[in-house]
Amino acid sequence: MKCQILPIGALTALTVLLSASTLHGQSSSFNLAVGAGLPELLNAGLSFNARKAVFGATIGTFPAFGEKILSAGVNGGFHFAGKSEHTSIPPWYTTVGFNYIRDRTEDEIEIYTYLNVRMGRQFNFSPRTALALDAGVLFETSYGTKGTGPGSELQPGNSWFPVLPALGARLIYRLVPGVSGDE
Repeated sequence: MKCQILPIGALTALTVLLSASTLHGQSSSFNLAVGAGLPELLNAGLSFNARKAVFGATIGTFPAFGEKILSAGVNGGFHFAGKSEHTSIPPWYTTVGFNYIRDRTEDEIEIYTYLNVRMGRQFNFSPRTALALDAGVLFETSYGTKGTGPGSELQPGNSWFPVLPALGARLIYRLVPGVSGDE
């Protein structure tokens, strides 16, 4: 039951983001991204810029032999410094996010949740494309494990790594060029 809460929350957040676009008119834009990082793994995402604020969601996986790893996350932040010749959005940004990771093997399922805080920079190649690089810290907020057999229940526990580095690289494609962040 707990595993279903995050997809419902992510779906609700995306619905709010999609409905908010009419509030900001030409000063907002949607972005698609593909990337790699910790904890997002190999991921795809959708984000929404409203002037200098940004809100997003990702879903990812990692090809590991004998494991099925899923990552999902939501984040929010703001762009705060610098200038770019391709967009009026400042390239330096900071974000705070929440991540859910499920690692399933033949014998057990491990579930982790993390709060992450990051700082990064977008390198804009054109009004539509950019590379975003960021780094920060992950704080584990919960960990649990359960067997895959019938009747198994999620047991809380302590993982070995309650604080980890957060790293990310994403290629961004802006759906509306030249208007992101314009006043």
